[in-house]
Amino acid sequence: MVAVLLALVFGGAGYAYRYARDHTDQAIHQVIDTQLPQRVQAHAWAPVAHGRPKPRDAVVFDAGRVDTVRCHVGLGSYRLTVVHGFSFTASTARIRPGCPGALVRRALAKASHAADATDGTATTLTFTGSGRTVLTLRGVPR
Repeated sequence: MVAVLLALVFGGAGYAYRYARDHTDQAIHQVIDTQLPQRVQAHAWAPVAHGRPKPRDAVVFDAGRVDTVRCHVGLGSYRLTVVHGFSFTASTARIRPGCPGALVRRALAKASHAADATDGTATTLTFTGSGRTVLTLRGVPR
């Protein structure tokens, strides 16, 4: 009887330890993510409209700048921190007619927080500002 009780106690303690460790890792990742800047720069991002990505309007985050993929127009400079903080300063450059990027530039100007998530094979980057989502981007190959 004592052996069974000890087995239950140690088994429960092991389960509780694993549960606490897994949930602590998730909580820390939601607050601090040291790999976030590298993942954001890893590939191009297409804006999502009505649940579908628009690869024609893809942008690239690289070396503190946001550029359109199609027209190679600089939309502005950004700063992304490991605590998911985001700031964007729009460029004063005029975007030529027919060149995408104006909507993305306006949305990024409203963003103050960035988070990425992987759902199956799709990676999404969500920008929020004032407590609501201002832009969702989906990763696309360059």
